[in-house]
Amino acid sequence: MNYLFNNNESNENIILIVSCGRRFEQLKNTINKLCEHNPQISNEIKKCWVLDDRSTSEDRKKIDILFKKHFKDNYNSVNFNSEKPYYYVNKLNFIKKISDASDIILYLEDDWECCKSLSLTDHVNILKNQNVDSICLTGLKTIQDDHILKQEQKYKNYWKNPWPYYFKNLTNYTPDEIHMYHWAEVRMKNWSNNPSLVKAKVFHQGFFKNYSHYEVFFADKFCQQVNQFFTDSPYFYHIGDGKSLERN
Repeated sequence: MNYLFNNNESNENIILIVSCGRRFEQLKNTINKLCEHNPQISNEIKKCWVLDDRSTSEDRKKIDILFKKHFKDNYNSVNFNSEKPYYYVNKLNFIKKISDASDIILYLEDDWECCKSLSLTDHVNILKNQNVDSICLTGLKTIQDDHILKQEQKYKNYWKNPWPYYFKNLTNYTPDEIHMYHWAEVRMKNWSNNPSLVKAKVFHQGFFKNYSHYEVFFADKFCQQVNQFFTDSPYFYHIGDGKSLERN
């Protein structure tokens, strides 16, 4: 990797990847909330990369203003402009081009609202010093079934991906109902595209295919040896409006 891309000498080797496309208002909310709860994040990361999918030229100007406000010159933007189906998946494959295997990727799509300080140092210490490769930051332990709740936690404040068993994946919440949570029961082999801190070596070891089940393909083929944990409580809530990039 060419470290001229990175302005900060971060002790944590964190690269923030923001994946966005054609939903500027959601992106604006996502970034503003992230920086509201983490005002020092620009100094905690080596670089922020904005990977955009077919935003309008007008929105790209707004994106530039938004990221300059929060990250000054510590970010780069790359635009993916193909109309091919699922071409936006190549943004995930691009991560290995802008990182070293020893880096840690903070992956964030444009429709997740940060709800508290990320405590990056705590998570990174786990990733660096324990047998953990990925920490999904949208875990919610209290809604899990007994087979998870009764397990002894190896690490305080984290619970292990129970593959091959099901777990409840937080999809949304209703703030007016005192945090009424919405979830879907899923099985995913040590992988999630939800906001996560992931050792970059995971991205370097495999690739994402340009089709609808790219997450499952990647998990099944490349995540046999990945050790993934979830946080006990979420750092992000999903604010997506149901619009799918591949349909726009």
